[in-house]
Amino acid sequence: MENKMERTAINKKEFAFKYEYHVSGMHCAACEIVIEKKIQKLDIVKNVNAVFLDKKVYFESEVDINRDEFLTEVNDILKHDGYKISHTKIKHRINFRDLAIGFGISAVIFGIFFLLQELGIARILGGRSMSLALVF
Repeated sequence: MENKMERTAINKKEFAFKYEYHVSGMHCAACEIVIEKKIQKLDIVKNVNAVFLDKKVYFESEVDINRDEFLTEVNDILKHDGYKISHTKIKHRINFRDLAIGFGISAVIFGIFFLLQELGIARILGGRSMSLALVF
């Protein structure tokens, strides 16, 4: 009976080394699956769990690993899918130049729309009235 209990304990053993990394580029639950499948292909990884809500990936290994080499290896695998893992949380950086260009383009479109309405050209092109939805 003792022998059976020992086997059960061995089969349910936890791996000695647990790691936690931050993930950037994760947008949905499907991203969890992609990340898990990619990292699980590595021989040193025994269990992997990506969590979308935490924006983290957790994994276990039987051996202690060099964290920097592991990060490089995993990032090489994941970069083609738009993900990146790191020791610390990566803050999302706003590109204000692109944001300003977007606002500028929308201001030009609105300006053209109102100009067409004021000049009466909108009535010629669209009948009695021209809605903003028609412009887009």
